[in-house]
Amino acid sequence: MLQEAGRQVIAVDMEAGNGVLAIDDDAAMKESIAGASVIMLCIPANATLTQGPRLAEMAGPNSVMVDIASVKADVVNMWTQLCERHSIGAVSIHPMFAPSVPVHRRNTIAIPITGGEAEHRFIDFLRAGGSSIHVMGVESHDRMTAVTQAACHAALFAFLHTAASSGITVQEFRQAETPISRALLSMATRFLNVDQRLSLSIQRAGQSRGSERLSSAIAQLDEVTATNDQAAWESSLAELREWVGEESEECLRVAAQIASLGEQEAELTQAP
Repeated sequence: MLQEAGRQVIAVDMEAGNGVLAIDDDAAMKESIAGASVIMLCIPANATLTQGPRLAEMAGPNSVMVDIASVKADVVNMWTQLCERHSIGAVSIHPMFAPSVPVHRRNTIAIPITGGEAEHRFIDFLRAGGSSIHVMGVESHDRMTAVTQAACHAALFAFLHTAASSGITVQEFRQAETPISRALLSMATRFLNVDQRLSLSIQRAGQSRGSERLSSAIAQLDEVTATNDQAAWESSLAELREWVGEESEECLRVAAQIASLGEQEAELTQAP
């Protein structure tokens, strides 16, 4: 995106080559970073915490540091201290999609550290590139992603673990699958192939707000079913429908699309 906008981009990696600087080449790094308006750290959170202070020392005044870490609290705390110490800005962003997915209309969370003009220019640049930018603080980010990431991943893990330990094979599962179970199996399988260190760090960061609430919901479901309390069941569903609210129509549209994909596949397999 930066190159397409006509910006000069200098890449740094573990090894040099093809125009890429080596991360341990301090002389070349200092020269490049000192003249950069934006320094992006496209590395895991732990590496960001290690390299952030080193790179901030090399950055010129009024430059903007940017990270893409999924777990934000420690990273934002680090940037807050470094921005004050080195008179720089920082934006901690969280693209809510895989790197291989086009950015157009995809959600990206942006956490500006100082609220300075340079930070907002960078956020505006991302917005102009087509991403749906949502500016918020670190507490809001962590509260939301505890649900949209940690709780979702926990639910997929629990579903797949339940299926795998049930005594049936995945082939038998497929023979009795419904559109809902097919969608869950597909998404759970995708979850198995994400970065394992990243997925565990997301679970650890969101455990108290995500997976623990998932456990509480399952306990509530168990209680309702054990007592066969129809009124409590209907009340729970009504509360959930109210929460979904105006998004219900769009969610049902997506669900219908998922169901139709299964029907189309069935028609193809049955065709002569």
